[in-house]
Amino acid sequence: NDAAAKTKAGRPTRIGRDTVFIGVGLLILLVALIATNSRMGAFAAICGMAMSLGLAFSKRLSGFRAWPLVTLLLVAIVFAVITYGATFTERLGRAGDDAAIRQQLYAQVIDMIGLRPLLGYGGDSFEYVFPLFHQPPVSVDLVWSKTHSTYLALWSDYGLVFGSLPILLVGVLFFQLLSTHRLLVGQDALIRCGIGVIVTGAVHSLVDFSLEIEAVTFVFVAVLAVACARGFEVRNAAREENP
Repeated sequence: NDAAAKTKAGRPTRIGRDTVFIGVGLLILLVALIATNSRMGAFAAICGMAMSLGLAFSKRLSGFRAWPLVTLLLVAIVFAVITYGATFTERLGRAGDDAAIRQQLYAQVIDMIGLRPLLGYGGDSFEYVFPLFHQPPVSVDLVWSKTHSTYLALWSDYGLVFGSLPILLVGVLFFQLLSTHRLLVGQDALIRCGIGVIVTGAVHSLVDFSLEIEAVTFVFVAVLAVACARGFEVRNAAREENP
């Protein structure tokens, strides 16, 4: 494994440069996420990181060590919470109340979808249509311009049929990348990044609208495109080796 230097016997003698780079990257990501005070953003990112690390562990090769990455991840979480996590931890204490508000909002959005389940109300129409359905107990002091769930946004805008197509497409790509990862003999960071970013986006989209922000979507599509291109290369190579 390139992530560690080896002796002649094939055992690692020190933490490799790649492992240090990964640890520094995790630290920067977690500090940035916790500094934004996004509870679900941090949780979704950790889910994506855990998925990527789990895939790496499943391909354990001679010289691959899990403990440096796990240790660096834990240190990064502790450092981020101590240095930037005051407001973040305070918001964690309000998670129960906020979840109850979201559930009430989702119930009204589902009722809204139920009236036009096939065609929806049109693209980007939620902020104009929802006031017709908005009522207590959902707070009337706020303007709800987003569904706070990308899945519900797709179904309310485009209906259950067309709104489900992007979800199904990403799901197909996810399982295709997983299948490609199983073909690999060694590690491939690009494939793992694609899988990890899908997990992160899928989890966060349950209760928020990150993929409805253009900059986030551009990054998501770019990472996924690179991973899919790498997967195409891997599958072609496998077919050539085993015609």
